Amino acid sequence: MKDLKVLKDDYRLLVTTDGKYVVKKFKYLGREENKQLSGKLEIGTKIKIEGLVTPIDFTYKHGKVDEVYYPFASGRIFADLLSESGFNLPLDVIIDYMENIERIVKLGHSQEQKIIFPDLLTEGNILYDKGTGKVNIVDFDGLQVGNYKSDVISDFIFNSNTSSLLLSSKYYRDGLFTKNVDLFSIYVYLVYYSTKMRLPADPQLKENLLDHLSIAGILGTDAGQKIMNLFNPQQDNDYLGDSFRQLKENYILTDSVPKQPRQYVRK
Repeated sequence: MKDLKVLKDDYRLLVTTDGKYVVKKFKYLGREENKQLSGKLEIGTKIKIEGLVTPIDFTYKHGKVDEVYYPFASGRIFADLLSESGFNLPLDVIIDYMENIERIVKLGHSQEQKIIFPDLLTEGNILYDKGTGKVNIVDFDGLQVGNYKSDVISDFIFNSNTSSLLLSSKYYRDGLFTKNVDLFSIYVYLVYYSTKMRLPADPQLKENLLDHLSIAGILGTDAGQKIMNLFNPQQDNDYLGDSFRQLKENYILTDSVPKQPRQYVRK
């Protein structure tokens, strides 16, 4: 590869690209890390999901994963585009973006070796092409694939305040995350991107989310009810699906005002 650009270089990983491919070179892997990574890469090279960037190939050195090869995916972080717009992107654009993410995630869940995205709330793992509307989820080696575990998880998902919720059997079972974690992430993205209200990761998450949805005018909608269900330990979270369509057809968002959330207003 010529004219390589270094994307990341730390004690564990060197990531480079020539604009066509991305190469991840692992400098250090423990025995268990190597077992988990090689297992999910073996599966990943056989998976084809539009919008999920999967490995093309990988190599071993001294019995451990050495280099992993991915197609290069271009795009920007959606939150940066939101910020540049003054948080005034139309609801249709936001919902289309969210629908694309949910489509990819749902297809991942439907695989024989189910794919879970514990790091979905790390915004840099989702790339968006403003011109085409195409979404790409990257960092496949950080996903949970079948029984092969993820060694990364978004800080918002797992911290000292939310761990009691996210380690309940609804979200974490037999040492593996469930699909409910991914739907939790999608709910959080929808609330934040459409209202510009970040959900505080604190012990009052449920109360704060209730307040946020009420202020934004989304609480009484089908989507709002699904989002509140994330605290119900007896019922799985649901894909937003038709709820996205209902929001697009029936609501618009107010213009962004400093220090105030955007609100859903009926058309």
